[in-house]
Amino acid sequence: MALARWLVQKAQSGSGETDKDSSLFPDNEQMQLLRTEGESSNEIQLTHRTRQPDIHIPQNASQPILSFPLRTFGKQQRGFNLSWYKTFPWLHYQEGSDSVLCFYCLVADKHGLKISGYMDEMFTSTGFSNWKKAIEKFEKHQSSKSHREAVDLVITIPSTTKDVGEMLNKSHAEQKDENRQVLFKIFSSVRYLSRQGIAFRGRWKTDDPELLNGESDSNFIQLLRIRAEDNPNLLKWLDKCQDKFTSPDIQNEILKLMSLRMLRDIVQQISGKMYTIMVDETTDLSNTEQMVLCLRHVDDDLNVHEELIGLYSLESTSADNIMLTIQDILLRLNLSINNCLGQCYDGASNMSGIRSGVATKYFTKYLHNIHSTVESLKNGHIGDMVSVRCKELSAPWRVLR
Repeated sequence: MALARWLVQKAQSGSGETDKDSSLFPDNEQMQLLRTEGESSNEIQLTHRTRQPDIHIPQNASQPILSFPLRTFGKQQRGFNLSWYKTFPWLHYQEGSDSVLCFYCLVADKHGLKISGYMDEMFTSTGFSNWKKAIEKFEKHQSSKSHREAVDLVITIPSTTKDVGEMLNKSHAEQKDENRQVLFKIFSSVRYLSRQGIAFRGRWKTDDPELLNGESDSNFIQLLRIRAEDNPNLLKWLDKCQDKFTSPDIQNEILKLMSLRMLRDIVQQISGKMYTIMVDETTDLSNTEQMVLCLRHVDDDLNVHEELIGLYSLESTSADNIMLTIQDILLRLNLSINNCLGQCYDGASNMSGIRSGVATKYFTKYLHNIHSTVESLKNGHIGDMVSVRCKELSAPWRVLR
């Protein structure tokens, strides 16, 4: 039992004292000792509580030559026999757990190769260490259908065609490319609906027999179904039970990613150039104060652009809170206030007040405020018309008169 406790502690500790083959067991994987039915109480095996699909796959069978530890079977002590390497060349010895695996079955299992026969976990993951019945078990496994198929897949087929790693990498690359194309379809569908202002969602569950598996009858799902009529990969993707990336949460996340990308493009166009901010605030149906912020700038061809940056909820409509919100937005966009030529607000005292308005508190030092005459708008958006009074421009006309 001292040896058993040492093996468990060594497997759990993941120390660097084990050789490269001990990496077949994850460092943090919990191990347990099981007594083999029908054998002596001293006979032990190491087994995993859960299998790990990302186990390290060795390039060659490990067959070290060393002094193998002994295990007690009744009144006898037995250990791994070095001659078994020659009789069963597929043996893969694990020094950390004093057990063996089948190298070919291990590789086939971890690569997910299709095997029609039953694959014994003792030779693919948990490890075999019942040395009392070693010859019997080895011969039985060697003659099994699953072992023969694994040998054909790992050795025979690659020797006449391509390396198994190359075939698996090619298959994996093709699958990744197909999945990437499907995700492009999903993203482009989200972009189309959002750009056209079309609602995404409908009823998530329905009794309509025309809808598969009671899926959503939303515009988003039905748009994907139409596009899948000439795209078998997309149709196969939508028929999956999970990991389809079509849920409402995923839709919101895609929209968020797209909005961030658009903001980066806008900031890149404005960066280093002069701009003007336009701000307005209103109360929505839920009585939440909303502030909309737009940026106005001119490109290299002297074309004027007004970009909607976002809609932001306000904790209060005080000048201090609005000022801090605007300051935070510009800071996040990495836009310098020194490049801001002007500001446009409505006539509310908290926005354009001479003593305590936003313009006075923060931006008067840098900018000139322009009063927006479209104060009657209730939708929370900046008006298209701005009243500008400029005495300097009117002076030449008085002279001409």
